Amino acid sequence: VVQSSASATITVQLVDRSSDPVKVLSVQDMEISGGGKWTKLPFTLTPNASTVCDGILEGSDPTVGCPVYNNTYGANARMSDLTAHICVKCGGQFVVGVRSGSANLGFSFLQPGEWGRLGNLSVLASGAKLLQDMGITAVRQGGSFAASADYFWKRWVPLDPSGMPSVVWNEDVETGWGPFHLIDMCNALGIEPIVTTFAVPAEPEDMADFVEYTHGNASTRWGRMRVDAGHPEPYRWRFVELGNEQYNSEFVDQVQAMEQRATSLGMAGHFYYLFPSNGGVNETDQARAKALGVGDRLAVDIH
Repeated sequence: VVQSSASATITVQLVDRSSDPVKVLSVQDMEISGGGKWTKLPFTLTPNASTVCDGILEGSDPTVGCPVYNNTYGANARMSDLTAHICVKCGGQFVVGVRSGSANLGFSFLQPGEWGRLGNLSVLASGAKLLQDMGITAVRQGGSFAASADYFWKRWVPLDPSGMPSVVWNEDVETGWGPFHLIDMCNALGIEPIVTTFAVPAEPEDMADFVEYTHGNASTRWGRMRVDAGHPEPYRWRFVELGNEQYNSEFVDQVQAMEQRATSLGMAGHFYYLFPSNGGVNETDQARAKALGVGDRLAVDIH
């Protein structure tokens, strides 16, 4: 996605940086006329040769960033950065640049054709097969990035690449893959999606809108918005966590609003709500939650 006030030429390339000199495997130049608007530029690159990825020791190549986040190295540890991470050096590189003129480069990504994806989704077929081979039945997508306001579900509606949100987990930027991508992947694989969204703070009505956006039909305001965005089928989910490792003092009000909206859609009793604090729920909020009559569809996520 690019933006320019005047005409410019954008180039995308696949190169093999392990060769000397660097070998160009495929290239495509694209013209943009300007006008100041963000413009989506689709492209197709077909490399004329393959490249190789190899595991390397951390710190052995200064051009490859392999940070150790938690300082838990231990050769005999059951789980540590040593066993949980791998440094990989790949010869192939995706290059985006401005060949002539000037332009702002926004979100960009590279994926295989449908031959290498899960249907028409931006999901690697090999990764999807691995999940199935492992027998995975549920996936929760959450973490400290879900505590960022950029991970609030309405920031991902509609999925406009020019305004794609970015959230940070430790030193890594997570962008281009949000809650609705998770739901689509899980729905396609028959896996239970456990959605986590920014919710501390969030208005209860905003969370009720999430129920309507994902499950409402075209006769509803938010359901129509989903249909108009090119997703006529519902985003099917049952479990949602309202925040991540935080005490959500608005949790009960949010659940109440979501339950009321679900009832209006004919989906009473369908959804399960996870409280996001490792410390559990205080007595006051426990009493308020019990009064909702939701029963065992309320749970605390402790991790």
